[in-house]
Amino acid sequence: MQEETSIDSVHNEIMGDLAFEGEIEFEENEPHPIHLVNETPRFKEDKRLSEEKAKTNFQKRMTDFIKINFDNKLSQSLGLRKGKFRIYARFIINDLGKVSDIQVRAPHEVLKKHTKEIIEKLPQFLPAKREGKIVNVSYVLPITFFVDE
Repeated sequence: MQEETSIDSVHNEIMGDLAFEGEIEFEENEPHPIHLVNETPRFKEDKRLSEEKAKTNFQKRMTDFIKINFDNKLSQSLGLRKGKFRIYARFIINDLGKVSDIQVRAPHEVLKKHTKEIIEKLPQFLPAKREGKIVNVSYVLPITFFVDE
């Protein structure tokens, strides 16, 4: 069973609590953190929603995608100690809506490879927007799993 995690809590867990004053400037092609965009990337078949609902929907759809595609039996067969583990997949959804620059941190090389293969299967999205302009966006996807044996 996968535990629900909000985008903001994952960002805080990875980045820590950083306080900024004033505007944050980005280079033209530099990816924007997903929590700073005005319009979250969307699966092509999804309807336009309010931004809060769009972020929740995007997160749910990503979680569902992982639940369908992650082979939990694989994680049970690697000799990992019994307990809770987490994988982090960081990637860019570029201005064309394509996934790129996939980076994975996992407790085992086989899980790292498996997770990268799953992320590569993600469909093309409708890209994110910030202040009305299409932008690259960075996203961190946590995957929690348990080893029972």
